[in-house]
Amino acid sequence: MIKTITHHSPKFLKDTWRHHEVSILLVPTIDHVQAGELFIQWDGKAYGLYRLTQDRAPRFIGLYRDLMGALFKGGQLN
Repeated sequence: MIKTITHHSPKFLKDTWRHHEVSILLVPTIDHVQAGELFIQWDGKAYGLYRLTQDRAPRFIGLYRDLMGALFKGGQLN
């Protein structure tokens, strides 16, 4: 299960609703992500995949046009 930071964008909401059966967990902020975990964040145009380091700094892994691409890569890294 990959945590995904919620966003109010209609595209984000439509994508997450379309893939609600996939292993995503919507969380309100990065404060709900533990150190070492992967998370996905919508930047307005694409989905960014990150890993939160021990000092709570997001480390960028990749940018994906769709949620499934980010989830697939996240599944490979877990």
